Amino acid sequence: MGKTDLCNILGEKDNVRVLDCDKIAKNLVIADKSIFKDPVKLKAVEDYVHPKVWEYITGQIEADDKEIYIIESAIIFEIGWDKRIPNIIVVRCSPEEQLKRIRRQHASWTREDIEHRLKYQLPIELKERMAKIVIDNEGTKEGLREKAEKVYSIISQRLPEGRIVL
Repeated sequence: MGKTDLCNILGEKDNVRVLDCDKIAKNLVIADKSIFKDPVKLKAVEDYVHPKVWEYITGQIEADDKEIYIIESAIIFEIGWDKRIPNIIVVRCSPEEQLKRIRRQHASWTREDIEHRLKYQLPIELKERMAKIVIDNEGTKEGLREKAEKVYSIISQRLPEGRIVL
């Protein structure tokens, strides 16, 4: 249970569309996990992928008629998209829980693989200070669903001209 679960719950709403940056990026480039061990290669891939992902996202928003768009990404702040996205939700959990969740999602990744990825992310405490909404996600799926409903209530009331991007 993490940001993807929150996005899936919110995505059940008729007026919400979730755009998953990881899935979009995987359609643009195939990179093996060793890229996270080489900062030069990683930067080259990111410099290519991030603008393409943003272009895809904005194209989807322009072509769609949803009222709320949720952009799912672990690195919104790191790549500067916080300047483009007005309302950011951070889903937080303990480092131990984060490690367990990553291992469940990516069973073939070693601890070193995970650490290489995480070192490119800002500390969660910093992300929390920059976010509009912070969700503590240490609980159950039912608890996350309750929090998702509260978040939906908040964001659906703050729709400037019928639309908001998260």
